[in-house]
Amino acid sequence: MANMEEHLKAGAGAYAALLGVGGGLLLFKERLQIEIPWNGAQLAGGALIGFALAVGFALFPDMDIKSKPQRLFYRALALVDLCLIGAFHWTGETLYLLGAAYLGLAAMTPLFGKHRGWTHSRAAMILLPSPLLLAPLLTGGEAVWVGLPLYASAVTGYASHLYKDGLLFRVR
Repeated sequence: MANMEEHLKAGAGAYAALLGVGGGLLLFKERLQIEIPWNGAQLAGGALIGFALAVGFALFPDMDIKSKPQRLFYRALALVDLCLIGAFHWTGETLYLLGAAYLGLAAMTPLFGKHRGWTHSRAAMILLPSPLLLAPLLTGGEAVWVGLPLYASAVTGYASHLYKDGLLFRVR
């Protein structure tokens, strides 16, 4: 069983590999006929968000036990929740309030199982980050692939956690 530092390193390393693949695609985008709808600053910002997602999801499976990652996770979620509530009060858009409500509900879910239960499953690795893939479609009518880099970052981080715990390739 890996500790928090090992999971952080694994998440960062896995994201670096994913970023290398993404960088390779950028180098050969003309040959592969890929159109990138973002400028350099947007790509850099997206890379930082992707890193945060990879590291966050590398720590997420251990939210089902009292630990340092759990404290960090819940503090970050409380901050995001407060920002969503503040955005609702600032703009009056109910989407922010709805997001805060769903985030609060989602924050409770790791506590519904035992350690190394559902949070340490490959199904959770695929399903939990899926809102990152679907949110652009549901909120703005954008193509689903717009969220693909963020989804890939989250799944990569999650997979690194399962790998370090010896669960990614284990047959049950």
